[in-house]
Amino acid sequence: MKLLPADTSDISYVYYNKQILDQIYGVDINQFPAHLSVINIAAQNPKAKIDKVNIMVKDFFDIRLGVTSLSGFLSYSPKGGDTSVELPPFFDVLIGNPPYIEHELLGEKEKDLIKKVIEGEEITIKIGSSTKNKNRFRISKQSDIYVYFFIHGLKLLRSGGM
Repeated sequence: MKLLPADTSDISYVYYNKQILDQIYGVDINQFPAHLSVINIAAQNPKAKIDKVNIMVKDFFDIRLGVTSLSGFLSYSPKGGDTSVELPPFFDVLIGNPPYIEHELLGEKEKDLIKKVIEGEEITIKIGSSTKNKNRFRISKQSDIYVYFFIHGLKLLRSGGM
């Protein structure tokens, strides 16, 4: 994550606005909340020219780092055509609103996707500052979807990320 300098008097606000927007990514499985995110970003500074926002209409479990993904919007680039989002190699911070769906309500397609996402994953949680306090957990196949959401999110974070 790039931090902005304290003194920005000699450099335009537009430049910093672009720098900030280039570091923010969003994903929602539904198009309406994704649209609201784009509108909210544009409303922060109506005078700023915004060529691109990194908001995708996509299932969070389909997110893979370092790849280019279609945004999911019909055609919102100034030149027309599909817009795409190039994902970074990792994220510094993730803020999420996981789905709270009970395991019993998941369809077979969702169960298969989740299984592929976390297959072979071992979760190591560090408790406190001691490296001796590492515990490994086995995730039950009966876990609700938000458990897998957090596991997938951890895989997207850089070492030391939040």
